[in-house]
Order: sequence, then C-alpha cells, then structure tokens
Amino acid sequence: MRDHGRIAWVGAVGQYHSLSAPPPAPRNLFELVGRSIRLEGFLVRHHMDALEELYDLAVPHLRSGALPLDVTVVEGFEHIVDAFLGMLRGENLGKMLVTS
Repeated sequence: MRDHGRIAWVGAVGQYHSLSAPPPAPRNLFELVGRSIRLEGFLVRHHMDALEELYDLAVPHLRSGALPLDVTVVEGFEHIVDAFLGMLRGENLGKMLVTS
C-alpha cells in the first residue's frame, strides 16, 4: 500500500462462529504504523446518507434482472436456528431466508 493509505476492514460477520479463538490479525502492524496507513471497520449503518443513491443505482438493475439477488432458502420455521448458524458459518449464498 502507499503511504497514508486506508484499509476498510469488512466481513467480520464471518468470524462470529469462532468465539473460541480470536480472529487473525494482520501480521504487519508495524509496517502499517511506519507507512501511516489507516485501518478502519466498514459498517453500512455509518453510510445511511448514501442509501438514496444506492436505490437510484441498484433498483433499475434489480428490476431488469441485470443484478440478480442471491438467496438461500430453508424450508420450515423449525429449522430457523440451523439456518442462522449456517449463515454465520457462511453456508448461504446471499441472504438466508427461512419460509414456513
């Protein structure tokens, strides 16, 4: 990375199921400091001001089918816990949907 670069750290939800061991950290933290690189989390809730712009961009593509939605469907409300845990393990494609 260039000096004064920025890293957006995303995907933490994939680590939720491994509470017995801490998630791996960058091994080159001293290099980040030496190059004045900023590492920060990226949370959607911090960018709600861009929601209308996202809708303006994405909705026409969704409606035309150019931007398909990936969904994993689990049949049966009795499987909701398994579906939730599977989502945390990354066993779904797109959003996890449980139907009754």
